[in-house]
Amino acid sequence: METIFELNGGANYKMAVENARKYGVGPRIPTVIATGILFLFIILYSAVSGILEKCWIFYTVVIVVLVITFFLPNILVSLGWRSLKKKNGGVLPGYTITIGESIIVKSGEQEIVYEFQDLTEVVHLKYSYKLRFTGRRTTLIDVNCFTKGTFSEFKQFLREKRPDLKIPE
Repeated sequence: METIFELNGGANYKMAVENARKYGVGPRIPTVIATGILFLFIILYSAVSGILEKCWIFYTVVIVVLVITFFLPNILVSLGWRSLKKKNGGVLPGYTITIGESIIVKSGEQEIVYEFQDLTEVVHLKYSYKLRFTGRRTTLIDVNCFTKGTFSEFKQFLREKRPDLKIPE
């Protein structure tokens, strides 16, 4: 199999947190902010009406839960990376993504092969591109890690391989 594109890189915290926040755990930022504003108005109303002294423990718990919920993706990514570091002698393993007739992702001793026919969606995130495959499988592409080929060539290649999919800019 001829390699057309190759990416080499390491773990990227911003990419992982963005993916976890948008597609993984916890509500999205606007939901947390809207809920926080709602509770702020309830607390202010309680303070004005004199109920605050009776319910301060409840309001404190609600605020703590909102803060934890807001930072949940960061917390879970950090915990996952700590576990991954323990398994790999204190360092996060790098990865190599080879793209030709299929997409091969190698990280440490693990190798995953994705076929283009299984590609269901390409999503543009702020720090990466996410390739979604059947069976809830995904891989994140860091646009700055191409060692063979360029990202714009890769997008054109995807358009040729899967003309039925919308490839974002």
